Amino acid sequence: MNSRALILDLEAVNETSGFEQHGILGGDYLSNFKIVLDLRRYQFKLTPQNPAISVAAEKKS
Repeated sequence: MNSRALILDLEAVNETSGFEQHGILGGDYLSNFKIVLDLRRYQFKLTPQNPAISVAAEKKS
């Protein structure tokens, strides 16, 4: 899978938003995952939906 990344300085965004952000994930990246947001537990879970991502994740574990 080919991926592109853009690096941004989020300092100005953090100052205006009132909280610290560490990054932004785009739709082209997230489209490879099932996304579950659990707002009560403050959890964000990504489950790979692409076999290439699943294999890579298993090898790193």
